[in-house]
Amino acid sequence: MANPAFLDTWSDPDTLGIYINQCLSNVNLPILFAHYQGEKEPEYDTLSKFLISSYHMYEIDNFEVDTTHRVSSGPYQIQDLNNNEILLLKNRYYSGSLNYPDTILIKIEPDYLKRKLMFQLGEIDMLDLHFSDIDQFKGDYQIKEAVLDEAAYLSINNIKEYLSDGVLAAALSYLINKDAVCRVALNKSAEMIDNLLPSWAPAAEPMYAYNKSKGRSLIRNMGA
Repeated sequence: MANPAFLDTWSDPDTLGIYINQCLSNVNLPILFAHYQGEKEPEYDTLSKFLISSYHMYEIDNFEVDTTHRVSSGPYQIQDLNNNEILLLKNRYYSGSLNYPDTILIKIEPDYLKRKLMFQLGEIDMLDLHFSDIDQFKGDYQIKEAVLDEAAYLSINNIKEYLSDGVLAAALSYLINKDAVCRVALNKSAEMIDNLLPSWAPAAEPMYAYNKSKGRSLIRNMGA
C-alpha cells in the first residue's frame, strides 16, 4: 500500500503502475479498459485487484484526462493499452525484487479456443488453461495450479410468475445435485458450498441439500 506522503506528491505523479494479484479474466478486462479510458465510473472493488490509484483521480471533474496520472508501487507500469494488447514495462522504482522480464505483452483474445491454438503455435507463452484441457497438456507443459478466490452460483429469477411463490424455486434447489456439478461438470476443479457462512460457523446449516424425492414431491403438490 502506498504511503500518504507518496500519494501527496501529486505535482510529479508516477505513471500508471500495476500489481496483478489475480487472473486477468475476460470479465475483469473490459472493466479495466473502461476505467483506464475514462468511459465509466471507477469500480473500487474490481480496481483494487489491479492497482493502487491516487485518490486525486476520483475528485476531479475531468476523469478522462486524469487516467494517465496514477500512483502505484507495483513491479510493472502500463506502457501501452488497447483493445487487443497490454504492454507492461518494468517499473524501475519498484521497491521489491527486479528479477522480472523487462516487458510483458498481454494479448487479448476473448475466444478460448483461439487462445489455446495461439499457445500451441508458440504465439503466446502462457495460457489460462481450462480445466477440461489439463490432461491434454500434462507432461509436455508446466502447469501451475492456483486457488481462485471466487464463487459461482445459480440464481433463480423469482420475478417470473411461475417462480414468484418460491415453491418451484425451492423444488429446483433440492433437485440440483451441486456436488455432482463440482465433480463431473467442473471436473473436480471446485468444491460445493451451501451457505454464505464458513463451514466452521455454528449457524452454517445448508438450506437446500440435494434431495431428489423432496424436490419431486414439491412439484407434484403444485399439480405440475
